[in-house]
Amino acid sequence: DSIDFFIKKMKNNKLNSNERMISANKALEQIGNYNEDKRIFKILRYKTYLLGVERNYQGALKTSKKLLQISIIRKDSTMIADESFRVGYYYLMDAKKDSAFLHYQMANSIYIIFNDSVKIGQSLAQMAMIQSDYGDFINSDINAINAITYLDENDKVYLPAIYNCLAISSKGQFDYAEAVYWYDKAIELVPNSIKKIRYLNNKASSLRYLNE
Repeated sequence: DSIDFFIKKMKNNKLNSNERMISANKALEQIGNYNEDKRIFKILRYKTYLLGVERNYQGALKTSKKLLQISIIRKDSTMIADESFRVGYYYLMDAKKDSAFLHYQMANSIYIIFNDSVKIGQSLAQMAMIQSDYGDFINSDINAINAITYLDENDKVYLPAIYNCLAISSKGQFDYAEAVYWYDKAIELVPNSIKKIRYLNNKASSLRYLNE
């Protein structure tokens, strides 16, 4: 039907982002009852993605909040957790860290019920990094260490970020040798990239405090 036609256009990466966004909005217009048609999640999630690519974080946040609201109406715990995590991410991108933390925390509490170890680790990691940014190093360290126990040892996205977070917390508590230890663990996991350069630079800063 026309909804599926517009969904197909929305996901066509040969079209520019504006054309794809128009198709997403047209698909939404065709859906009468948001609470009944399951395609609403597919459309809103993709619309959120397109807004994020355009760095329209306020728009992405608004759309992800709508997804969360529908999930709550449907009383679907798994979706509530996933959409809370998504809202947290876009709050973070929009520099609203307090709100981001609360949504990551809500997502984490549901992931714990379902024993979703990967998602527990990811939400704890995000919470730890926010706490570190606010200088709450003790609670940041607790969440970061807990996150490590849930994540796969070969995780190349969250583990380096957690190690970096622990290094920053150690440095914030003037334990520069401990900071170097965590920076080394982060450096081991990341390929040659801007992140590796950043971690090396941070490690060098800690080594200066150690007169090395």
